Amino acid sequence: MLINFIKVSDAGTALANGLYKENDVQNGKPYYENDLNEIRWSLDDRWIIASKSGNVYYMSDSDVDTPDLAVYDMTGVGSLPYPTVEAVTYEEIISIKNAGNNIVNACYIITGVSGGKPSYYKQGIYPVQNGVSIEFVDGKSWDIYGEPNYEGGVVPQFYTSYSIVDTPDLASNWLTASDGVLPAPSFSIGCSLAFITSSSKAVKRNRG
Repeated sequence: MLINFIKVSDAGTALANGLYKENDVQNGKPYYENDLNEIRWSLDDRWIIASKSGNVYYMSDSDVDTPDLAVYDMTGVGSLPYPTVEAVTYEEIISIKNAGNNIVNACYIITGVSGGKPSYYKQGIYPVQNGVSIEFVDGKSWDIYGEPNYEGGVVPQFYTSYSIVDTPDLASNWLTASDGVLPAPSFSIGCSLAFITSSSKAVKRNRG
């Protein structure tokens, strides 16, 4: 299944640029957000690109179904030029196989946006396995890392790729981090029943 995002680029106010994930409906139209900002149809019938703290960067009076169809010709605290706003989609689920560290081998679901790109997560099975995330970090690398065993604990770092690509399945040259083990992971789109079954068996073996 494809998940809808909005990509904002070329805005004079760089804080407005980035990827926004569709998340619910507000005032009868789709609502999009990332960690800092939101795109929504306002009560006064405008598409607005704004910070979650209330600073409105750009606005459009275009009464259209989604923000990528609107013409942005008004600014709040935003600077010119006006942004380019386009619709993009990504596969909801990706899978990792063949990694030397078996906790990483699993199906991952898109959860939001990190570093301007989709972020992914697989739920852990407490107390056998912790959750694992895939995120684009600091604008320079795709990182696969785990949850600490306790609050304030060390975050396990498994694999890193410095490929500047839209999604981790397109990345190459995966390197082992401090907790990674060769071979490096391989990716595929979707999650097959056979893979879910084999992953479940691996967890049971770990339990003893």
